[in-house]
Amino acid sequence: MPRCRKTAATRIKQLLTVLPNHPRRRYIEGKNLVIEWRFAYGKYERLPGLAAELVRVEADVIVSHGTQGTLAAIKATSTIPIVFPSASYPPAYLSI
Repeated sequence: MPRCRKTAATRIKQLLTVLPNHPRRRYIEGKNLVIEWRFAYGKYERLPGLAAELVRVEADVIVSHGTQGTLAAIKATSTIPIVFPSASYPPAYLSI
C-alpha cells in the first residue's frame, strides 16, 4: 500500500472510530455504513474524476484527505457534505 494511501486510510479509520460513539448514531460498517474507497495514488489529475464519480453514485458524505482532494470534492458538489480531517484551509481556495 503506498504511503499516501496508508496515511489517508488511517486517518479516515480514526474518524470512523468516533462515529459509533455518537449519542444519536450507531454506524456499523457492512450493516448501515458502506465505505467507497477512492485513491489517486499521487496522480492529482485523477482527483476531479474521482470526486465526480462519488457525486454520480450519490454518496451521502465525502471524506477527503489532503488539500487537493478536498478542493476537487468542493468543486464537484455543492450539495454533498465534505469532511476533511487533514487539509490546508480549503475555504481560502474557493475563489479559485
